[in-house]
Amino acid sequence: MMQSPHPATPSRLVTLEDLVGCDENVPVTLTSPRSKEVCKMHGILPRELYPRPQHSFVEFREETPEIVERKYRHFCSRRMEKLNFLIERRNQLILSMPANITPDQMGSISRMSHTHSASEEIIERESQKLDERVQREERLAERAEALRRQREEEQALKEMKLEMAEKRFQGAIMEREEARNNHLLMNAEKKQARQHRAKETRHVQEDFLEEKRAFLQHKEDNSQRQLDQQRQSLDLQRDHKRDLQNRRTEEAKKRREALERDRRLQFESRLNSKHARQMEFERERLEKQASAQAAIERKQKTEFMRASKLQDDLENKRLRGEAQEIVSQQKFEEHQLQMEDRHLQFKEKHLQKSKRIDEVKARSRAIEEAKKEVATARLLEKESKQAQANELQRQQRAWEANEKRLKAGVVREAVERQKRIDAYNLELRQKQLQDKLDKMEDAEELKWRAAHERRQRLDMIRGPGTPRMSATSPRLASRRSHSAGTSRTGV
Repeated sequence: MMQSPHPATPSRLVTLEDLVGCDENVPVTLTSPRSKEVCKMHGILPRELYPRPQHSFVEFREETPEIVERKYRHFCSRRMEKLNFLIERRNQLILSMPANITPDQMGSISRMSHTHSASEEIIERESQKLDERVQREERLAERAEALRRQREEEQALKEMKLEMAEKRFQGAIMEREEARNNHLLMNAEKKQARQHRAKETRHVQEDFLEEKRAFLQHKEDNSQRQLDQQRQSLDLQRDHKRDLQNRRTEEAKKRREALERDRRLQFESRLNSKHARQMEFERERLEKQASAQAAIERKQKTEFMRASKLQDDLENKRLRGEAQEIVSQQKFEEHQLQMEDRHLQFKEKHLQKSKRIDEVKARSRAIEEAKKEVATARLLEKESKQAQANELQRQQRAWEANEKRLKAGVVREAVERQKRIDAYNLELRQKQLQDKLDKMEDAEELKWRAAHERRQRLDMIRGPGTPRMSATSPRLASRRSHSAGTSRTGV
């Protein structure tokens, strides 16, 4: 607020103009007699014209800053309207009165002439203000309805956007699942192709072994005669060699078992490490597996070539039984290798199956969590919307209640103002009657004094011995009778 352009000093009176721009934090009091008289004529109390700070309008703890500001603006507008009205009336009174008249005389002359017109104008202004406030409230209600519709439209758009986002999210999940399924199918096809190539290589090896066996059979048939001749001489050697071969086979079995245990331990450790780094080292595992298989195949070929060389070297030295034992030993080793391959394939299939099951479970958990998150988000959004709607309804009810209180205050103020105007008019009429009575008593007093003086002169002329009249004046007698009557009524 601005400072007063004419600050109040002990030597200067505070008028209505000083209240227009005074500071609300500085206490001020109206001291001008004419301003007080105008306020009294129109039923307005001086305290209604004093400024008040905004925090003094807080009546309840639940009131919002908007309601307090509305009260403050209502009070300021009403205060300025009253000030402007009173200043205008005061200026009219000053212009209509002579220059040498005092404020008391001006009030006694012009009170009755302006009272009824001022009350009618005030009533008209109050009715106009009430109509304007009703129109303003209707406009506010229309704006609130438009805002509510706009919020509903925005809410519908948000829900549509959420549904579209959810659909896109579901489509992305389906596309990812299809891509993963295609990837798994491609891996399965690649594994089937590798297995098919391994089977073809095994068939080629078996054909080669059959040809070699036929060749050996032919050689054996040719050398059968020589072997029969040498059988008797080689029986002892054959027994000795058989013992050695049994020992060698037992040692080979032990070595194979140790190798199998080592391989199993290595495979289990490899599977454990691969299970932890399954996605990162899948290609390495496949390459290692292919290299291991190629190494096994090379080993088989080398062992087969060695066996064939040994058989060629020992064709003339060993017996048919030794060749058969070597062939059976090779078959046993091949059978063991096939069993190992089957065991490894079974473990790989089991691991792949468990991996697929884990992936499906993880996807299902992720989908369920996403659905739960979407549901919780919708629930929270719904709750927030409901809370916002409740808060808006509460604010609307508080605003309407405040407007009703303001209207009731305006009506109450108008009624009290009319009562003050009526009391002022009654007091004015009583004062006028009292003035008339005083004037009549003064006239009677003057008449009585003139008559008393005439009688005194007549008595002086007549001389002593004539009856004299009462020396009490009519005013004193009336006062004595009035006091006696009041005392009787009091008793």
